[in-house]
Amino acid sequence: GLPTANQIAGISTEIRDFHGIDFYGEANLNTTYRKYPSGLDKHRAISGIRGDEHAVGFMLNLSWRHGPWSVFAEGFGMDDDYTTSVRPVRTGGRTNYDPEATNVLYDYVDDNDDNDRHPDQLRIGEGSLIPDPQRPQVTIESRGRADPEVFPGYDENGDFISDFNQNDIPGRRNFFPDYDEPFLRYHADRPRFLVGMDLNNNGWAERFENDDQPDYPYKKDHWGRNVYGGVELAPGARLRVGQLREETRKSSRESVATYGLVTADEDRPWGRVRLFDMLKKVEDDIPDHLMQWVIPRTDFGRAATSRGLNQPVQDPLAAADTWINSFYADYRHDSPRGWATFHRFKWETWRQRQADVEVTLDAAGDTVSVFDPLGPEGRNGREHSGFTGLINKVEYVHDLGPMQIEPRFKSEFLSETPFRRDELKRRSWDAIFFLQLSMPLLRSTQLQAGWEQRFFHELIEDEDELAGLFSGDFRGSVLALQLTNRSEYMGYHLTTQLGSRIDRRSLEVVDGGRDTDTSGLIFLSAMAGL
Repeated sequence: GLPTANQIAGISTEIRDFHGIDFYGEANLNTTYRKYPSGLDKHRAISGIRGDEHAVGFMLNLSWRHGPWSVFAEGFGMDDDYTTSVRPVRTGGRTNYDPEATNVLYDYVDDNDDNDRHPDQLRIGEGSLIPDPQRPQVTIESRGRADPEVFPGYDENGDFISDFNQNDIPGRRNFFPDYDEPFLRYHADRPRFLVGMDLNNNGWAERFENDDQPDYPYKKDHWGRNVYGGVELAPGARLRVGQLREETRKSSRESVATYGLVTADEDRPWGRVRLFDMLKKVEDDIPDHLMQWVIPRTDFGRAATSRGLNQPVQDPLAAADTWINSFYADYRHDSPRGWATFHRFKWETWRQRQADVEVTLDAAGDTVSVFDPLGPEGRNGREHSGFTGLINKVEYVHDLGPMQIEPRFKSEFLSETPFRRDELKRRSWDAIFFLQLSMPLLRSTQLQAGWEQRFFHELIEDEDELAGLFSGDFRGSVLALQLTNRSEYMGYHLTTQLGSRIDRRSLEVVDGGRDTDTSGLIFLSAMAGL
């Protein structure tokens, strides 16, 4: 039958601060109504057949706190056929049941994982504020499109632009992420250095995850519970120990994660220190696929073919029987004497444990293959995988009369071993020296000059096997000059920039000297804002 209605009836209860106890519980019953259609008299006898379906969803959250101690428990479940969406049927004189007329869903619940002003899905009769270049002729009521740029956790300053490509704007697209762009790369670090909770064990912290599903509190066809207890060891330092158990009834899969978590945040006159360490023992065969914002790699400084886009990311099920440890620490100090330093370290390890071996036999009883369907070999995975990264920065600002001098240095070490064997390992060290000068010329005009010297070393390639090829090591120098003028024009703040940049790159050729390339850039920009 065709859908005629969708109904959700629910009940919830809430308790706040009752002797240190907080509780929230909710249970919903979803009923979808269907009816067999008929437009002919001879079918009237069966035109009233109905096929109603029921599905449930519930969640319970209980927390207790007393002094430094705390306990949290949650239970949840949702049927796979639970739905908050309807498929509207368009009518034009008579009901149109053609598939082309009913191929767009309308969901009661938004999909807006990045919590911005643009919904991540396009619904009938409503669109985002982003125009669709492929459909300029659409009406005002249905103009726009689904949000094409969804990157939760990557826009902490709330300007609707990725924090890793801040000079990418609709009127002037930029294909270099900031961590690969001259001068900007001092303040921008790769997203791989970020850290967070990853209890679904798909390799992405929950605060960075994006999908194409409505934003339910829990995923459909996930039933389980999570319980943890914690204690505040000192002001700003906490310890938590808990266990998460989940199952998907439709696919008969299960996930059990026992974890311990230590966090600390200390801010003193000598600097701020932050620590995060999470150790997990996991048995997880539930896939959690995502739709993630991926920035293409830009090896050797070459521009990528895309500034980034949302792409499907498959869960490799790398935690079927695994020990996982994620450690992160950073230190920042801003001296009143004009210098500042920042250090960031991340160490993540995935170690596979032994699992049962499955033997496949043919019709004659002979062995065809012996493999572990959930172990590293059965999934084309490595026994040990992970990531190690270390970033060190130091900068100094010195005023010399009207001139300001800013020397800087940044070092980045990166070593990554992906779980999948068909993905290459990476290991490199990048050292960059910066020198920037700025000086006012007139009341609203400023002259800036910059020099950048870079030394990049590829540490994983065996140069003995690369005779006549690029080793991956290179040196780069960048010189830049920029003139900036700020003025008032008809109620607007007008900023005009004129400048040039010369980029010289020298790649090492094994047993063959160096290959040098030089490029230049001249630019003129005018920007007006309120």
